[in-house]
Amino acid sequence: MIEDKKWCTSLDGEHYSGDAFDTKEEAINDGKVGYGGDPFYVGQICEIKATQLLDIDWMLESMAERAQEEAGDAGEDYLCDVTKKQKEDLEKTLEKWFKKNKLNPCFYGIENEEEIK
Repeated sequence: MIEDKKWCTSLDGEHYSGDAFDTKEEAINDGKVGYGGDPFYVGQICEIKATQLLDIDWMLESMAERAQEEAGDAGEDYLCDVTKKQKEDLEKTLEKWFKKNKLNPCFYGIENEEEIK
């Protein structure tokens, strides 16, 4: 994976090159040469963690719904009092699990995107 916070270029703003640059200026200079004067985009690489792809609230709500389906009224209040701290603990636990099992995404996101004309 490309190192977080480096810069890369794209002709269409959707598909970014695998080449990474330490600075925005280096990426712009490379894009001016590589894209032959056509407009292009530069963006900063940002890591995407597996837990960013998971909605903890949805997961807990889904479990609560299943509890009601399985146990009827007895499962009605299951997980209704989960605190913000408990949700954060769950997310940290899941982050460790994804890392331990090498299941984090091998792709990256782009932030601070700018079109260069």
